[in-house]
Amino acid sequence: MKLPEWFDSSRLKLASETFDGMLSLDDKNYVVFDNGKLIKHGSGLKGRHLPALCDRFIEDLCWAVFNEERPSKVYQDYVDLSNVPLSEFFFSVTLGKRKYSKTSMYYKIAKMADVSASLYLIKTSEGYLLEGEPDYDYYKKRLADIAERITSQKAKSVRRFLMGQTTMEAF
Repeated sequence: MKLPEWFDSSRLKLASETFDGMLSLDDKNYVVFDNGKLIKHGSGLKGRHLPALCDRFIEDLCWAVFNEERPSKVYQDYVDLSNVPLSEFFFSVTLGKRKYSKTSMYYKIAKMADVSASLYLIKTSEGYLLEGEPDYDYYKKRLADIAERITSQKAKSVRRFLMGQTTMEAF
């Protein structure tokens, strides 16, 4: 691509770095493996909106990829979520005084708070609450969606495995 003549090329900053490995999920979300460390970039891979369970899953799955291990080994560790500490299921939501789509999770949450606030919520079978028992199926679906972004394995297949509906041989 050629830049137009009028473009001030001094505004461009080019950098060259070498890493041991990199997983690019899209333009703004990627994981770098360098000197034995994982470095996550982008809000899709880190952030308060992700429960600690998802953060740990992302790291475990990336380690598996960089160490050339099969993802199914990681999935196996997430089949039974009942032993995961409750604190790993909570995620942060920051609400502002604005209108949310009635179909969004934020609309339902905003109705609970009716103010600008940051809340730590857990997804239960009754909805998004300040406390309660985790909806394990919901969290397994989130893990499966993450797995699809990282491994390109279909989320539906990963979810069936996490739900105990298929065996490791499927992977």
